[in-house]
Amino acid sequence: MLVVKNRKQLLLTIIYLLMAFMLLSLTTYAWFIITNVNHTHLVSQISEVEAEYEFYRFKDKTQSENEQPMLFEQMCESSDDDACYILIPNPSEMFTHETSISPGEHFSFAIRIISIGQLAYLNLDLGKIYSIGETEDARIQEAFYYHVQKVSYEFDQVEGPDIKDQSPMNHYSGYFDGDITTIYPLIRNVPLNPDESVLYNVIIYFDFYYDPTLTFYDSYGVSYPNYNHLWSQQLAIEDIYMQIRTSTGE
Repeated sequence: MLVVKNRKQLLLTIIYLLMAFMLLSLTTYAWFIITNVNHTHLVSQISEVEAEYEFYRFKDKTQSENEQPMLFEQMCESSDDDACYILIPNPSEMFTHETSISPGEHFSFAIRIISIGQLAYLNLDLGKIYSIGETEDARIQEAFYYHVQKVSYEFDQVEGPDIKDQSPMNHYSGYFDGDITTIYPLIRNVPLNPDESVLYNVIIYFDFYYDPTLTFYDSYGVSYPNYNHLWSQQLAIEDIYMQIRTSTGE
């Protein structure tokens, strides 16, 4: 009888441990939705010259980082293709991912600026970024890291090397904050058509990354790994600002 009783206690202990492990697993990931009703749009602030653009999203079922982006070599040929770029005719539809996502996932984009036939400089910024949620701590955006992956010139769909670190360009990275009025520069002073004898296009690749290493602390000092208490929130990104000038500067 003692052996049977010990076995029952052991079995109950294992069950409780499994339940605790499952509960821990459930609270380790912050599931939320990137909403497609945020009316994200590209706002062109054209000061002296005009340019056309094409906007692309990297379609990937695993939401992994595209470590070696090449637009034309990775273009989707059909709606069934995966791990490839699709053209987004209307940037307000840049987010078509309406299912819950988890820490570690990436969202990659590319914007192709068509040659304007003269030397000019482009700035690209993000703005009006905020969270939609039922809690007063609606700030899932703070768990997102943004950065420029690559900048390259392209001629006749042949893409050159990454030039984002070349002067006079400055590219930026960081986390979004809780202020909806903050403007986040992505890249500044990108030379458009540096050689006026060749009509170069410019491709800028950028990425949003849900950082799984972050921990949120509330006003009482309680910690929430991966911001997991914000599971019901939605990330809204309303504006991408494109400004073109005939000279460098902010």
